Amino acid sequence: AIKNALQEGRPLPRRLPELYRGMGVNVGAMLPITAVQFGMNRVLEQAVVKYTGRKPDRAATMGVALAAGGSSALFSCPAEFVMIQQQNSGRSLPAEARHLAATAGLARVYKGFVSAAAAAAAGAVLLRVLLDRAAF
Repeated sequence: AIKNALQEGRPLPRRLPELYRGMGVNVGAMLPITAVQFGMNRVLEQAVVKYTGRKPDRAATMGVALAAGGSSALFSCPAEFVMIQQQNSGRSLPAEARHLAATAGLARVYKGFVSAAAAAAAGAVLLRVLLDRAAF
């Protein structure tokens, strides 16, 4: 909310509900996005094992994490779009969802998909590296 207010030249929010507008959809989006990343990682690792007949090496593991992270943008991109629109409009989440369903097309909801996929992919690779390090 603060970032959006600064970018748009609006007064900074002063009340708690204004500061956390859009937080519900953001928190709600994290669970399925993370589930998609971990689920896709598992499916892709199993495909590598089936195709090669052995456990993925470090390069394949990073490639799998990259693809799994990128695929989560299919869910995160629309969720972040709704969150940003809700922060800007001040509508409740259900009201914003109804408004966007009536006015926004699929292409608009996926605006920024490439950058969202790149960020999610990089984050998934970083998480995988950290998890691999922690296992030792």
